[in-house]
Amino acid sequence: MLTGLKWSFVALSVGSLLLAAYFMLTAKHSIQEVLDVAAIQSGSRVTNPDIKAYQGDSLNWRLQAKSAVEKKNILLLEQPLIDLYTASRQVIPIQGDTGDYDKKRGVVHLKGSVSVFYHSWDLRSETLYVYQKKNMLYVPDAFVMKKEGMVIRGKNMRVWQEQGRVVVQGGVHMEIEEKQ
Repeated sequence: MLTGLKWSFVALSVGSLLLAAYFMLTAKHSIQEVLDVAAIQSGSRVTNPDIKAYQGDSLNWRLQAKSAVEKKNILLLEQPLIDLYTASRQVIPIQGDTGDYDKKRGVVHLKGSVSVFYHSWDLRSETLYVYQKKNMLYVPDAFVMKKEGMVIRGKNMRVWQEQGRVVVQGGVHMEIEEKQ
């Protein structure tokens, strides 16, 4: 009788471990992302937060900041830096003076002097949104993009990361300088 009871507890323990492993492996969010976000307690200030999001086994984006304070589901960020990773593993750094991260919606809003650098292009704006779930960047206000010999000004731009598609719905003005 005791042997049967002992084997029942062993089977239950092993089954619980297998079930926990299954849930961990099939979770939508990575274990690291869950641990990073859970470590930030409501109302506490965290120095150098580091939140990572994975798509499968690949790092999709990384959010860092000088410090962060949580207010409900929103992280208020000081000097945020987002590193977006392309399919070819190139890094696109995006910086702002301040920002916030809505953990529930998966949206980062950068404010102040926002800058993006990619393939020798320099994009500047006062605000920029990164929609994690849609893999999309959105610049609702005026922006300036510069590359050697070329300046593009516009407003209301969306960039879809996976398709590489760019849509500017406000007026676009392009200036091209001739090389002497």
